[in-house]
Amino acid sequence: MIREDGDGANDPATHHNETYAGGADVGVWTSLTMTGRSFPAGEPWDMPEIDLTELPIHIADQYWVRLTGYSDVLLDYYIEAEDSLGYVKRSPIQHVWVGTGGGGAEPDNSVRWKPEFPEAGDSVTIYYDPSGGPLSAAPAVSVHLGTNGWQGVFDDPMIWSAADTAWCYGYSIPSTATSIDLVFHDNNGIWDNNNGADWVIPVLGGTGPPFFMDGQLDDSANFLATDGTLSLWGAIDGSTLYLATEGTGTTNGDDRFLFILADTLTTRGAPWTKSGSVLSWDYLLAAEESNGWSGWFDAAETVISNPSVDGAHGGVLEGTLDLTGLYGDPLPAGLYLAASGYGTAGGGLLGPQAPGGNGDGDIALPEYHYFSLTSTGIPGNGLPVHPTLALRLMPNPFNPSVRLTVEFSGRQGEITIYDVGGREINRLPLSPGAAGLKEVIWDGMDSRGEPVRSGIYFFRARSGIREVVRKGVLLR
Repeated sequence: MIREDGDGANDPATHHNETYAGGADVGVWTSLTMTGRSFPAGEPWDMPEIDLTELPIHIADQYWVRLTGYSDVLLDYYIEAEDSLGYVKRSPIQHVWVGTGGGGAEPDNSVRWKPEFPEAGDSVTIYYDPSGGPLSAAPAVSVHLGTNGWQGVFDDPMIWSAADTAWCYGYSIPSTATSIDLVFHDNNGIWDNNNGADWVIPVLGGTGPPFFMDGQLDDSANFLATDGTLSLWGAIDGSTLYLATEGTGTTNGDDRFLFILADTLTTRGAPWTKSGSVLSWDYLLAAEESNGWSGWFDAAETVISNPSVDGAHGGVLEGTLDLTGLYGDPLPAGLYLAASGYGTAGGGLLGPQAPGGNGDGDIALPEYHYFSLTSTGIPGNGLPVHPTLALRLMPNPFNPSVRLTVEFSGRQGEITIYDVGGREINRLPLSPGAAGLKEVIWDGMDSRGEPVRSGIYFFRARSGIREVVRKGVLLR
């Protein structure tokens, strides 16, 4: 996938070049099919002068594409692959200048770090020497930092070290980090972004992020609630909570909000001077319809910029919260969640909401989705934990039936099928037996034996307190 930048520079003031959803600074993605070349695991060439005594058991195939018709332009690109089971994997977004001069520069030695090969879960010290660059005269410098392709971006001040003749910053690397992305600024609009190339520090041993913020619904997201127009999705990995709802423009073009709160003791006016009242939130993820801006807010309605929150806005408004980092230990007994849309103007009326409301213009207690948390942060009867129970759909999309393969503990359980409106379509029992893989066929019929229409369906496998949800598409 490839797209053109609008002005030939990776503007550090936005994340448009760094997200799949993009923005005003970049064009639309163009899909290019790559040419494959298989490499055998054995000796591929008859070359007597080379004795290949150590041959690999597995070897990667080669894929390539030739670009033509581009000149003096900055390109964003990434690789997307789909396996035989329909699972899709994307590479981080990369950037390349096609042409002569103006679009980039050779990396310099103004940034270094110790240790040279940092590992996930450890600390790294970053040194920035501004001499000869745009921040050479800056009285103060801050680092603009993210991980794994500009996920979890935040800003923090650096400290000047006369001994190192550099600005310094110590960073505790998350266990999920596979890379650290960074640029620098003076807090007054002057940036050093390595001539549009940014700086990237490779990280060893990282597990990768549990959820990727790109403005598209995460594959592991579970359907929670809907009013028939607006939906609420969620998932959890360790202490990281993932929430999503439809992005602005996908319903009535209104502003969009996701509310998170731990108690229901007080109410307040709706955010952004909207009409009506809501329960006082702890954290709020919001997106503005008029310009696509999105961001996290705290209880005082102040924008949050720290590694404990992340988000993106595109087809969906999605975000993550580090519950332990925000609520501490022990965690609250439970959390209340809601998604809503409001008219864009000041005093805008409450529109669609999930869970559904009573139409009085307020979001009161019955109109929130509640789930409990144990002291370790593992949900009980609320958001499903993944991936303790495995569920696979083959084929997907399907017509007229789908084979559901479940890695099942042996306890009695079931698969419940829902439509996109959250309505239960059918239930398929999982009979008790020895642990292992079980297969169940859904024939595309509802509980009355009537064929259902083409569309998206959610399959929830549950066994005891464990459950997992997957999405399938029926094409008749």
